[in-house]
Amino acid sequence: PSEFFSHLRTLAPATKRVFTVYSEENSGWLMDLARTAAEQHNIELVAISADNMRDAVHKFRKVLDTSEKNSDAIWLLLDKVVPDKTVLPLALEAAWEKGTILFSNNPSHTKRGALFALLPDRDQVFSDTLRQIHAGPGCHVTLGFLPTGRAWGDASNTLHSTLYFNLRHDEYDGWLAAGLQPWK
Repeated sequence: PSEFFSHLRTLAPATKRVFTVYSEENSGWLMDLARTAAEQHNIELVAISADNMRDAVHKFRKVLDTSEKNSDAIWLLLDKVVPDKTVLPLALEAAWEKGTILFSNNPSHTKRGALFALLPDRDQVFSDTLRQIHAGPGCHVTLGFLPTGRAWGDASNTLHSTLYFNLRHDEYDGWLAAGLQPWK
């Protein structure tokens, strides 16, 4: 969780609260770690426990309705009470319409929107400037490099950059079918 909150603080410094819905049985241990990490990054973690899928969907809808642009973020967990096919489309729609930050630790979500990776920047190519490219109608595709600094716990003090890629989830299949040729 500390890495998530560190990236969030770098990418969206105005974020004050992070909402998530989880099952105590599956992710209670993670929420314990997340509360500590959020506090270290001066972020309020609003972790809402749900008993079952129906309860989780109801609570997520409430979160999506009340989240505020620029100051709130929503964290989608890899948790059995969070039904991917119901919650993800709702969350993506809210993120696009309201401008709410949305992040996930569910690897299957990378094919539906944003992807980022923390990479060592040994040659310091991206150490001091954000670089991003917008493409597509309405700039729906974004590729960028963000100077991130040193990774927590990295004894080598190597500078890192975050590589991020984003496109609308409804454009993913076309992007995948096009292959790498358009990027060369």
